[in-house]
Amino acid sequence: ALCHDLGKIVSTTMRDDRVVSYGHEVTGVALAKTMLARVTRIKKQIDAVGLLVRYHLAPVQFIEQQAKNPAYKKLAKAIYPQVTFEMLADLARADKRGRNGSSNQPFTSAIPQVDLFMQKVQSLDLIHGPEKPLLTGKDFLGQVPEGITIATMVNYAYEIQIEQSINDKDELMRLVRIKFA
Repeated sequence: ALCHDLGKIVSTTMRDDRVVSYGHEVTGVALAKTMLARVTRIKKQIDAVGLLVRYHLAPVQFIEQQAKNPAYKKLAKAIYPQVTFEMLADLARADKRGRNGSSNQPFTSAIPQVDLFMQKVQSLDLIHGPEKPLLTGKDFLGQVPEGITIATMVNYAYEIQIEQSINDKDELMRLVRIKFA
């Protein structure tokens, strides 16, 4: 939580008489990792904080921008296993509650966007990790065209599984074969 807005140091500008910090979630990753490397050598912890900094705005943005299922699935793939959706939601809540422009007291009420985000995560069964790939390297043994690796085919299969919400293994295999025919 202490590192989540470090990117504002380099991203803050004036735009239309307003102070804005566009992209601070991206620029903050390197700053947070650099700072933490001076405090700890625990790489897993440094990587987890980097992911939290990078995606701390996602819960609210996903709801406000009506993100589709593939966005949630891609986020799960990006943050696990170092970060859980609960950790991300806790950080988003803390971030939102700390911005009370009319008082020096933090907000204590619920943050509806974060609650809706977590409901969506649960409905997609992503609470304990990303969607499992339907196809693995074993599925492609003996079927790999020359110049292509099994990893390339597996990665492509998982990408379209998530992107197109495919849950039929045979259909997914058909699409991969078309791509790499």
